[in-house]
Amino acid sequence: MADVIGFPHGPRPGDYLPCDTELSVEVELEPAHVNPLPREAIMKEGINLIAGDRHIQHGDAHLNLTNIGILQDAFTRIENMDCPIKIRAAMRMTLVKIARTQSNWTNLDNYVDGGSYLGGLAGEFAFLESEKV
Repeated sequence: MADVIGFPHGPRPGDYLPCDTELSVEVELEPAHVNPLPREAIMKEGINLIAGDRHIQHGDAHLNLTNIGILQDAFTRIENMDCPIKIRAAMRMTLVKIARTQSNWTNLDNYVDGGSYLGGLAGEFAFLESEKV
């Protein structure tokens, strides 16, 4: 069975439709009796990920979190609070990817993701903000 969920905005963020217009999407909902505790499955998957061989691709978790903390701390010291929060969040995600390169510099995903967060998302958000001025 599908429920209909309405969206009070247009197809792109920032686009707003008149109040009497509604977009909808169908979402398949699983009956509660099929999987009564999805949180249990989610937690088990999380345990499998962090206790498994994730370190092979991403490096040591202790080193990564230390590096991420150092970069995030430095960022907060220079952070421009006038900058929109979504741009700062994309910048922070870039720092996460930069930090990860220090424990596994051969994982190209970090470079792709970092570039995408900074150039793709933060850059696009900054462009859209500059168009408002």
